[in-house]
Amino acid sequence: MDTGADVNIIAAKVVERLGLHSKITASNYDLQEIGGNGVQINRKVILSFWAGRKHVYCEDVEFLIPVDAKDTDTDGLPDVLLGLPELRKRHMIMIDPDFCNDPEEGLEIIAKRGCDEVEGELPKAIFLGKKYPPVKR
Repeated sequence: MDTGADVNIIAAKVVERLGLHSKITASNYDLQEIGGNGVQINRKVILSFWAGRKHVYCEDVEFLIPVDAKDTDTDGLPDVLLGLPELRKRHMIMIDPDFCNDPEEGLEIIAKRGCDEVEGELPKAIFLGKKYPPVKR
């Protein structure tokens, strides 16, 4: 899962290992990573699957397939990535990224920031499986 990604990405090897090579269709995009590196997309696939600890059913999700430049088993990068739009659509995100920034001046604040609701020092990131103190109500 990647709250900074605007699209869903999957490595071609994963689709092939799932036996779904016949579902791949042509699709050309040029994307840019946050660091400025270009990513060329030449295919896409529509998949349905169960995801997350709550076993959310994700139906007909479009994944873009980058042109394979190296061995995705050893490059240290994830082979499957769900972007922010899909995470929001499926209610799979535990924070509101928009509320991590200061609100625009003049707007009414109707909710406390997470750091103001939890006692003690907050973790720097959210990791699956980590136990956090309950939020005050």
